[in-house]
Amino acid sequence: MKKPKMHYYFGEVEEHNGEYEYNQKYLFKTTGNPEEYTKKVARDWYGEDSSRTEEDGGFWHNGEVITYPGSHQRISEDNFKVMKRYLLVL
Repeated sequence: MKKPKMHYYFGEVEEHNGEYEYNQKYLFKTTGNPEEYTKKVARDWYGEDSSRTEEDGGFWHNGEVITYPGSHQRISEDNFKVMKRYLLVL
């Protein structure tokens, strides 16, 4: 059986904290579905599985902050190696 090919991505988590909204950027690699990976990152962004979800796909953390899976873009392995010096790798 052929081993699945690894793909590299630049991703974002959208955070809504009261009236403030901002994006956190990170890198990831996966052989699976990148949409599922970004959902897991948003759900676990504060180090624990979110206890409550919103109808629009957001995840509540401690009743104060909502995180959403943001966008992601596939990048080359070479770009990943350079960018990981500057960004969080999850």
